Amino acid sequence: MLVIAEENFAGGIHSLNRFVEVCESVNHGLLWIDHNLLVQGGNRPFSRLLEIENDFARFFGRPIAEMLEFLIQRGEFTHDDPKAYVAGHLAALRKRKPFKIERIRPNGITVSVSVTPLPSGGYVYVYLDVSQERKLRESVRRGHKASIIAMANLAEHRDMDTGIH
Repeated sequence: MLVIAEENFAGGIHSLNRFVEVCESVNHGLLWIDHNLLVQGGNRPFSRLLEIENDFARFFGRPIAEMLEFLIQRGEFTHDDPKAYVAGHLAALRKRKPFKIERIRPNGITVSVSVTPLPSGGYVYVYLDVSQERKLRESVRRGHKASIIAMANLAEHRDMDTGIH
């Protein structure tokens, strides 16, 4: 839980600017939507990760559905039915439960997105590039599969009586 001393915000806009500086300094992309599912803000790592630096500000105060539709048009989601994807996402938000998505962007980067409900009724989305972790998991999976195949081949060629190949 983030705790900020009340006296830190006694300085008004100066303290708020310092908090924004903190949010901009993390390497995770952050997106905030309010209880009406309107985009309220995000940090630079978010707009960089999704490559929407020039377009992001136009979504402030707009429904998250509009931003999802924009991203779909850019090829962000490989879903057969874009309207169904947006409807499903909105339905997941209405459940007020945290959820996580991992997907591969068109540029090959694997993004993990954690969506967490806020006590105020909104949500915070945390975006993280997990490309390296995904490659490592895939490498381990392939190595494991190769080991199983090698063991099976070894067992298949062994003489049952003597154990010799």
